[in-house]
Amino acid sequence: MDEHNENEKIDQYTKDRFEQGIKALEDEKELKIKWRKEIDSNEELQLYLSQYKPASVETFVIHYVNAKYNVHRHGDMYMKIAEDERSKWIDLAHDHLKFILQKQLFDLQCQWRAEEIKLAGVNKCLDFEIWGQDILNCPFLKPITKEEIIEYQEFLMKATLEYSTHDMDGDWQNYDSIKECYQNDGDQTSVPYWYQYHYLLTGTNHILSLPDIRGPKEDFYRKIYFSSKEKESEQKKIKNKENNEPIPLVDHRPFLSGMDQNVTDYIFEKYEDSQMQKKRQYYTQGMEEGSDNSYYEDMFRELLETNEDVPVGTNYSIRDAIQLAYHQYMAQKVAEHLPTAHEQYLFNRKMGFVVQGDKFYLMDVDGIYTKSILDGRELNGEPKDFDF
Repeated sequence: MDEHNENEKIDQYTKDRFEQGIKALEDEKELKIKWRKEIDSNEELQLYLSQYKPASVETFVIHYVNAKYNVHRHGDMYMKIAEDERSKWIDLAHDHLKFILQKQLFDLQCQWRAEEIKLAGVNKCLDFEIWGQDILNCPFLKPITKEEIIEYQEFLMKATLEYSTHDMDGDWQNYDSIKECYQNDGDQTSVPYWYQYHYLLTGTNHILSLPDIRGPKEDFYRKIYFSSKEKESEQKKIKNKENNEPIPLVDHRPFLSGMDQNVTDYIFEKYEDSQMQKKRQYYTQGMEEGSDNSYYEDMFRELLETNEDVPVGTNYSIRDAIQLAYHQYMAQKVAEHLPTAHEQYLFNRKMGFVVQGDKFYLMDVDGIYTKSILDGRELNGEPKDFDF
C-alpha cells in the first residue's frame, strides 16, 4: 500500500497539524537562509567578525541565526506578557484613584448631612452611596491633584500587612457604620485606612464630629410612610376576616442555609458515629491547612514570577515574611504607576469620557427609598419634595 493511501487513513486533525508543521519548517528555513545571506553580505559586520577565528565565527553565526529565529517566533508573545503586566499595575492604580475620590465624597456627605453645604443632584442620603458606586463620573467632585497623588503614594509606602490591598471592597460611603465606630471610644475598625491616614495628615478629623441633621429628618418621613403601609396591611387583614376570606398562612420559621456551620456541626455530633466524626475532624483540619497554605503559595508564586528582586525581611515566620514582602511589593508597584493612571484619569475627565461604574445594586432600592420620603412628607401634610 502506497504512502498516499496510508495518509488518507489519518484523521483530519493530525493531517492539519502535519501540514502546519511542514509549513512552519519551510518558513523557518527561508528566514534562516535570508538572515544568513544578510550577515555574509554585510561588509562592516564581516570586518568586525574577522578578529575571531573563522571556525568559531561559523559556529557563532549558526547560533546567532537560531537565536534570532527564537526572538522572531516568541518575541511578540513576551512583549504582550510584559505589556499585560504593566497594564495590570495601571489598572490597579486606577482602583486606588477611586479611593482618593471616595474620601472626597465622604467628607462632602458629612458636610451635607450637617446642612453646611448643598450639592446639585443630591436630594437624599442614599445618593452618596449611589455616587460611590460610580465615583469616577461623580459631577461635583474636584479633580484629583498631583499633591493628592503624592500624599497617597506616601500612604502606600508606609505599608503594613494590609495597606497595599487595603479596603478593596470597602464600604466607603457607609456613614452610620463609619461614624459609629469613630465615635465609639476611638474604635476605628470600620473607618477605611486611607480616611484615617488623611484625617491625621490634614488635621481635618473634625469632619467626623459634624452632626447628622439630614439623616434623622429622612428617617422621620420614612417612618410615617412605613407606619402607614403597616396600618393599611392590618386594615386589609381585618376586612378579609370580616368577609370570611381565608387568611394566608405565613411561615415564620427561619431560613436554613446550606452553608450553616452550626447546624452542620450539630447533626454530625448528634447523629453520626464516632468513626465518621473522626474522619470529619481530620478532613476539616486538612482543608483548613490546605486553604491557609494556598493563600501564601499564591503570593509566593506571584513574587517568583516578577522580573525584579523582591526583598524579604528577617525575624519573621516564613508566612509573615512572604506576606509582608508581597504587600510591600504591591504598594510599591501601585505607587509607581499612580502618576500614569492619574494622567489617564485627567485625560478621560477632560474629554468627557464616561468610565463604567461598579455594581449598581442600590439603584433597585433607590425608587422605594425616594418614594418613602416623598410619600411620608405628603402624609404629614407637607409638600411632596425634598425641600426640608
